[in-house]
Amino acid sequence: MQQLLFGSADQIPGRPTGGWGVLHESPDLAPDTAGRLVRLATVEMAPTVPQFPSQQDLAGRPVRFRLDFVRGEYAVCRSVEAGTDHTGRPGNVVSHCARIAPVDGVRPVDWFFSPGWLAPFGPRAIADAVLPAELAHAGGWDATAAWLREHDSTRMSRLRWIADVGLELLLQGQRLVLKAPTAAEAARWASVLTWLLDAQVASLVKLRIGEDARSIGEQIGLAPVIVGLTGDADPAALRGVPVLDTTWELDALAAERVGAWTLPSGQSFPARPATAIASDLAYALADVARAVFDKRDELVNRFRAADGDLQALHEGLFLQVAWLSTPGAQDIAREDPIRQLLAAFDDEVGAWPELVALAAEVGEQPLPPAPADPYGEPDPAEPPAVDPVREAVLAAVLLTRAGVEVEELLASGTLLANLEGHSDQHQAALRAIARVLPPPSEGVIH
Repeated sequence: MQQLLFGSADQIPGRPTGGWGVLHESPDLAPDTAGRLVRLATVEMAPTVPQFPSQQDLAGRPVRFRLDFVRGEYAVCRSVEAGTDHTGRPGNVVSHCARIAPVDGVRPVDWFFSPGWLAPFGPRAIADAVLPAELAHAGGWDATAAWLREHDSTRMSRLRWIADVGLELLLQGQRLVLKAPTAAEAARWASVLTWLLDAQVASLVKLRIGEDARSIGEQIGLAPVIVGLTGDADPAALRGVPVLDTTWELDALAAERVGAWTLPSGQSFPARPATAIASDLAYALADVARAVFDKRDELVNRFRAADGDLQALHEGLFLQVAWLSTPGAQDIAREDPIRQLLAAFDDEVGAWPELVALAAEVGEQPLPPAPADPYGEPDPAEPPAVDPVREAVLAAVLLTRAGVEVEELLASGTLLANLEGHSDQHQAALRAIARVLPPPSEGVIH
């Protein structure tokens, strides 16, 4: 892997004097790659670390992460403040930069979280730093989903509006600023958005994460697609790029009622039912979520190959097709979303095998009849009758996997209380369980 470490030191290889420059580089580093990487390095960050920092201080240093897509690979720099330089002057910054090849199951922004980035502090540590042979792979959707689900987090309640608004902007070809308390949080939200995009589009997203009021004006001028901003910035420096403050708590019920999200900034964006799957994907098993994303990419690529006009709406629709077509993703409450989905596609896409199978499931467009089976087995084209008990068991498994205390709700008689606090799929699951319980007169559900 081609890499370099950039910062300020008393000895710069190939130069008679010290100062800012490439301090360490991998043996295979090509000059043109080095030039691209150096352009992403940072030479100024606001000082946050005390003169004699603890390990906790060093671990909590602000991070800046810049990524460009170059000739099928990524030019990436991750920068942190590095204390004093060789002259004793404070304000040194060290940037570990690398040329990274795409990896299946990892979005570009997920490399922010690779444990292999160097972050030396002080002249001696910088001089002694050794570049790794390779950067360890970063976690993919499973790591981002775990972050969304973290205990005592309100991230799941913000997921829906950030997904809706962020995707709407990105798929209209616009840029956006994700304002967050830390660069790591901005990177996680950028991961959410790029996982909801198909892999081909996501690979082209130019990133600037961890910019501040001093750096954002210059970086906005370089036309990144997603900027992660920590703190406030002069509106003039943002050049009209929309800002999504990821700490905003918006009214999901009002958005559902009027079909739009209204931001505190006064801007309004469509509330699309398809993005509700983002919440379900956050709770899905890792292998199921990966299968859904892979299937979505296959569908999008098929649509592109047929010269389809891919619009913002399609990303969500194809994700929904993938979700409903993947075993283990949604086993209950399927009829309504399937019917809504079928109505959204024209006849050409509606003839795809996945859509034909979904249509047959709800009886709208049965599959061609299969030959008669001499052994009396049921016709596979006929959807099986729904077993309410089996549906309730599947619902209980789904809810338990998502952290819902089903037994506690049953014991307290509050199974259907506070339905609005659950996702659409979880509401349907709770109702499926309630349908097989004894009536209220027998003392179970109120």
